Amino acid sequence: MTSHTLTNLSLTLIDVLQDEPVEGHPVWPMIYYCLRCGDLQAAADIAQQAVAPNVREFSGYIREYSSQGHLTETSVRNMKYAYRKEVRNSLDPFKRYMYCMTIMVIVTLLGI
Repeated sequence: MTSHTLTNLSLTLIDVLQDEPVEGHPVWPMIYYCLRCGDLQAAADIAQQAVAPNVREFSGYIREYSSQGHLTETSVRNMKYAYRKEVRNSLDPFKRYMYCMTIMVIVTLLGI
């Protein structure tokens, strides 16, 4: 792979990232990497700083899970609705992954 190809790939990824950046960084990759490292508080703080309502709502899900160890059925329903309405057709792979994994784990482990 040439450096020209790598440059095109990175520009393509940057072009599909959605929602306003937080402190100059794309919000969904930052949330993903915080959660991947196990830092729920940092992920929730980043999501809370976002301008987009759907990202701020995701902050609430993270905080709810962090404090209760699970999400309420209402939160799961709201998350599934948000996925169908906004996220499913999103080009942002980090945004889709965060919703898909969260919903899949909840449905698989808890049967909700």
